[in-house]
Amino acid sequence: MRVRLMFLVLSLFLFGLAFVFFPQPRAAQQTSKNKVSTSTTSGLGGFIETEVVNKTFLTELTKDGAISRQLDSEAAAAFRVDKERAPLHAITEAPKQNVKQQAEPRPLILKLQGTTQLEGFPQAKAAFLRAAAKWEAILLGKPEPQIPAFQLPMDIDFGPTAFGFPFNQPTVLGVTNVPVRKLIATSNRSDQFQSWSSTSPQVSVYSFLPYPWKTDLGDTEHIDFPTSISKMIGFVEEIPTPLPSIAFNSAVKFDFDPSDGIDADKIDFEAAALRELGRCLGFISNVGQRELDLTLRGGPFGARAGATTFLDLHRYRPGVDMDLLATAPKVQTSGGEQIFFTSEVDAPMSTGRPDGTGGDERPAGHWKDDVLTGQYLGIMDPTLAPGERGGISANDLLAMGYMFYRINPETRVMEVLSVDDNSRDDTLPFNGALVVNRVTPTRSSFKLEAVRVHLPAPTGGDSPTGQQLRIVAFVDPDRTGLPGSPTFLVDRTITIPNVPENRWLEVMIPDGPTINSGDLYIGVQSSGNNVLFAGDDDAPKSGSFISNNNGASFQPLRAADQAPLNFMARAVVTAEFDSETNLIAELSALSPSATAAGGGDFTLYVQGKNFLPPSVDSDGFQHGSVVLWNGIPHETFFLSKSRLRTTIRRSEIAQIGNIPITVVTIGRNGDRVTLPLEFRVGSATTRPIIDRLDPPLGAAGSGPLTLSIFGRDFRADSIVRWNGKDRTTTLVSSTQLKTTIPASDLTGILSADVTVFTPGGGESNPVSFRTASCTYSLAHTLLNVRPGFGNSKTVGTRLITQAHCPWTVQSNVPWIDSIYTPINGVGNVPVLFKVNNNSSPTQRIGSVTIAGQTLTISQPGTLASVSAASYNTLSTANAIVTSFGVGLAKTTQTATVTPLPLTLDGTSVVVTDVDGYEYPAPLFFVSPTQINFVMPADVLLPPATTTTIGSSVVSVYVDGALVAENNLRLAAVAPALFTANSSGQGTAIGVALRIRANGAQEYEPIVVFDPVQNKLVARPIDLGSENERVFLVLFGTGIRNRSVVRGTNIKIDNLDAPISFAGAQGDLIGVDQVNVELPKALRGRGEVGVSLAVDGFNANTVTVTIK
Repeated sequence: MRVRLMFLVLSLFLFGLAFVFFPQPRAAQQTSKNKVSTSTTSGLGGFIETEVVNKTFLTELTKDGAISRQLDSEAAAAFRVDKERAPLHAITEAPKQNVKQQAEPRPLILKLQGTTQLEGFPQAKAAFLRAAAKWEAILLGKPEPQIPAFQLPMDIDFGPTAFGFPFNQPTVLGVTNVPVRKLIATSNRSDQFQSWSSTSPQVSVYSFLPYPWKTDLGDTEHIDFPTSISKMIGFVEEIPTPLPSIAFNSAVKFDFDPSDGIDADKIDFEAAALRELGRCLGFISNVGQRELDLTLRGGPFGARAGATTFLDLHRYRPGVDMDLLATAPKVQTSGGEQIFFTSEVDAPMSTGRPDGTGGDERPAGHWKDDVLTGQYLGIMDPTLAPGERGGISANDLLAMGYMFYRINPETRVMEVLSVDDNSRDDTLPFNGALVVNRVTPTRSSFKLEAVRVHLPAPTGGDSPTGQQLRIVAFVDPDRTGLPGSPTFLVDRTITIPNVPENRWLEVMIPDGPTINSGDLYIGVQSSGNNVLFAGDDDAPKSGSFISNNNGASFQPLRAADQAPLNFMARAVVTAEFDSETNLIAELSALSPSATAAGGGDFTLYVQGKNFLPPSVDSDGFQHGSVVLWNGIPHETFFLSKSRLRTTIRRSEIAQIGNIPITVVTIGRNGDRVTLPLEFRVGSATTRPIIDRLDPPLGAAGSGPLTLSIFGRDFRADSIVRWNGKDRTTTLVSSTQLKTTIPASDLTGILSADVTVFTPGGGESNPVSFRTASCTYSLAHTLLNVRPGFGNSKTVGTRLITQAHCPWTVQSNVPWIDSIYTPINGVGNVPVLFKVNNNSSPTQRIGSVTIAGQTLTISQPGTLASVSAASYNTLSTANAIVTSFGVGLAKTTQTATVTPLPLTLDGTSVVVTDVDGYEYPAPLFFVSPTQINFVMPADVLLPPATTTTIGSSVVSVYVDGALVAENNLRLAAVAPALFTANSSGQGTAIGVALRIRANGAQEYEPIVVFDPVQNKLVARPIDLGSENERVFLVLFGTGIRNRSVVRGTNIKIDNLDAPISFAGAQGDLIGVDQVNVELPKALRGRGEVGVSLAVDGFNANTVTVTIK
């Protein structure tokens, strides 16, 4: 039974309610199906989980190759796995041919699930399986005797669509989704990380991990765990959905078989799959994320740095060593030089933001691009060029080890050996000459797989294609440094095929030679008229030679000006991951290099290259580099591959003399001892040497500035000089001094000579310190900050300036405080601060001064949003809401049309659900202090049939400017009943329906207007004779979403009353209706309470009067 529309409208008009209702269009009467929120909070092993998010990476073809970048949430929404659009099925595992199997108790099993579309591309499917099999053969999980393997499910696809969604551009190579658990460490996790580690270097590195984790944006205790790592270390039994997913675009030209090289115009599909699988396994970074999202949440230490990752826990600026791990900040900002540093790895990283902007314009979750450096560091290189073959390197596996994967020691890793930095500075014809490079593979017993040579395009449009090219290789086991008279291990001639666009041609070496140790030489020769070779004259190495007599003799390769020239050719080798080093340690300097006889104990720093950290291999054999003093081993502290530290006792320097210092590197194939450097005992008058300054550049007109001087042979009486003038000096160690440069020395653009003077030892080499001008700007000059709803808000902007430029931050109002980034610093940085809760309904404006630039903060007032019927702070989809505030509209306006407008005289309301989706709200009425609107139908609700409470944000805009907002709780239902006095209390709005014995129906008001009291008063309901039935028809909102299972119940004066209808009224937007038969037992009870409950939620109690 539904009340006739005209009667209801007249009734509501007479009641004088503050609301205006409109007939609901029939097409909109069906309630849309709401999304379901599934976010939860749980605790686990020293961490608190806040949420699980999806990081989506898009790979696109560019001039430098296929580059991956992270998408924002809006762009990523187009690539979510939709199992309804693209059903998934398990893929049969391919045989793991040519891949060593595991003996460990918990091998990795990648459970790939593919789409039906994938089955139409068997080559892609087979390559996916090969790539998965390689990672499975490499990575092991934390040993658990009761668990034979750890399984990681993953969704994959290949075709014109990604899981049912079309690739919009032919340049899009693929898309990868990596689910991440956002965790907060509740205490120091160093012991826990050490327990997850599998090698002694990992244990050593994690023993230095401070808490909270120090970053260049301040302290953080947040970390993003890819769900794969959570599964591997045993945090979860099953990986929650969404699963990791990878999809590739069939419109891209792929080469699916890398065994014979990669076609010039195609992308190595197996390498692309290996890289994206590595990303899903944990190779991700949040560097620069703060610069894109200044509202990231923080924990007890605020939102200073956002979340780190296991990759970022080991990211530093160059110059760090093991002595500095506990204090050196980990890098969270883009730009500058960045390295992944542990005792085993010292490798440069990409420095861009997640979206590929800033820094080197490569997202930071990759090694430094070999396009920029000439050094291929691993499969997690940010680019894949057509014609380029990729492979997993030792760097990749060492990094995975610090994500707590166990590495199969027998894994063969790929290494690309280069003497160039990929910058072609000279182009020369071969003219029949043989040009070779000397390279030294890192691991012994290596196998030559391929030679890569850069073949520049001749001028005039000619091509080397079809010409002959000779490839040779030989070895110098004695490491003489010169080619000598070689015996070729490889000597083959090929016809040059099409050359890739980047001009790097890879020539595969079938059944390439395996070489136990020594220096490897690879060479190229051609007599073709159109075959040129490329030279690099500024690479850090020099190991190229040329022979004009077919290899009988060689001379160093030189440019026309006789400067050393590096031949742009590279060797691709493989070796077992756990094999012996093929590198020979070398010494370059000692600090100090001398001391007085009879002195006290002192610290000796040994500098060189190719030092090894102490470690124990899978068989228990101990490796590492040890300092020998006069042939006697000393306890040695490994600082980096180029620096060792030991302590020399006073008893060892009692006598005058020269002491030989060597380093022995202990290995299975014998101990290798370096050539010695002499340490002089008897006189400490050594000349100090400066290697570098930090910083090397300052801002003109700034100061004072703390300057660090790094070098060797510094003493307690050493003095820093600035343009010959002494400065107060602090000795840090024999390799570091500090001084303060006053502002008076930094006036204007200048270059100053910095030296170190030691009495008796003389003055060091000069190193220039320069000043330069600075410019400053802000990414934002105006921020609208939400009022807080009882909590403070962390917001900020990005300061844009040069790397050497100093800045300070100052708040100009008391409600903007707790600046989280340091109040002063240098260079580009996101500046973050706390804006306190605005409990007032009035908007307020303040400012922050950053490097002399003004950031204006506008904070809206706090809105009060309630159910229009009950004034309860709970609502649901399609319910009517009233919001109260200040300055909500310029004038008072009432909607006069349907569908209801989304804007009235410039005022609009936007509801944001917990997923961040925004929905405009239809408006009934606006005024400066009150707005009535309908909660949008598609807003995200908690699951039906539960009493879970969700949330939303209600925002009011006037002419596009945010003026007020607040949180409003949401539930699957929010039952509320209208009352005559519009307060949510007292007499209900409704009618009585009388059905007489003859079937006649009559509607009767249950409230009337009393002119004496000037208000609506209850009209008693006559229950009539026993042959009559009387129904109470109540009007409310927030009821229509009720479940069928649990339904609705109502009590009148504590008596259960049967409900014949509960749902949408049908004619009026947002209005719901409940019909209940009045029991005869209520006769004569007068004013009685009516209590409605829907799916566990109670409506406001209203009253009716029974005659």
